[in-house]
Amino acid sequence: MCAAAAPSPAALSISELSRLARVNIETIRYYERIKMLPAPPRSTSGRRVYGSVETRTLTFIRRSRELGFSLDQIRAPNTVTGSGLARGAPVSPIAHLAPQSGPTIKARHCG
Repeated sequence: MCAAAAPSPAALSISELSRLARVNIETIRYYERIKMLPAPPRSTSGRRVYGSVETRTLTFIRRSRELGFSLDQIRAPNTVTGSGLARGAPVSPIAHLAPQSGPTIKARHCG
């Protein structure tokens, strides 16, 4: 009996992306609607096809939300850099946001 091959990181379904990024499928669709995540290409059968960029972007958004950043605060550097954060651009454009959120971050990690 042959084991199924693991899907290529460049060809993830929405359910695989959801599992890898630990984000609900409806959250992925919501982020697409509000332009936090670009609309993905579609397969010939019409299914969304995601890759490593989307996985990193969703993980970044999820972690930022866990630290107390709002979607507007997360979106701001993406607007300035043209979604460059997802492509490995420096995170320094959001550094100015951290002091405002400092007490929230400390409270969540220390208490």
